[in-house]
Amino acid sequence: MTERPAHSYLLVGAPRTGTSLLSEALTSTGVMGRPEEYFWERQEAHWASVFGIPRPTGSDRRRYIEAAVRHGTTPNGVFGTKLFFRHAEALWAWTSEDEQLATMPERQRLRTLFGDDLHAVHIRRHPLRAAVSLWRAEATDVWRAEAGDPVPSPPPRLDVWRVTMLHVQFHAADAAWPQLLRSADIPFMTATYEQIVHDLEGTVAEVAQLVGGRGLQPITHPSLRRMADETSERFLKEWSDATGGCVACDS
Repeated sequence: MTERPAHSYLLVGAPRTGTSLLSEALTSTGVMGRPEEYFWERQEAHWASVFGIPRPTGSDRRRYIEAAVRHGTTPNGVFGTKLFFRHAEALWAWTSEDEQLATMPERQRLRTLFGDDLHAVHIRRHPLRAAVSLWRAEATDVWRAEAGDPVPSPPPRLDVWRVTMLHVQFHAADAAWPQLLRSADIPFMTATYEQIVHDLEGTVAEVAQLVGGRGLQPITHPSLRRMADETSERFLKEWSDATGGCVACDS
């Protein structure tokens, strides 16, 4: 691998948990890397174009990963990336196929890619609220909204089955990420959706303290706005009424 960053961190969790808001704020500091979804298959073509290289194919991903690390690293040597569960699975599968990485102990593989001083930020949100938010984004194909954007019309009715499946996946990710990070001996902090929304500057400062970022500049507040509304609350109640609710979510 090419020269690795001095400090690295992963924003781990699941979609619709505040990762975009936090990643844009971290990027705006100029010293906390440029965390993006570099390792999501559906965005590889976009990022390969940005990097000026061909899209990776099959098991040939080393050049792409090296380019992503260079792009995601700020001049002070801090690298950041978003890594959701589905992205992590694909990345991990590649490390198991790569001749150099596959022979290494599992806990060393990510450090070989991203640097020895590797940390993580586990981002959590109420699983049912996150599931409803993700389902609405899938159903409307509206994934983000800037201040002043028109409010997209909600789906006409609740898809109980899809929300239930997503809800289970959010619970699984919440449980699995701390276990995986501990197994890899990666120090991590936990941030919640509510913390990010209500104290963005404080959350950025906490991440910087964890990672060892220096010279933190005032953040530029992203113009993203929350998409949850009264309709989301209605869908939450409809799901609970239809399914009997979730004891784990309510505890």
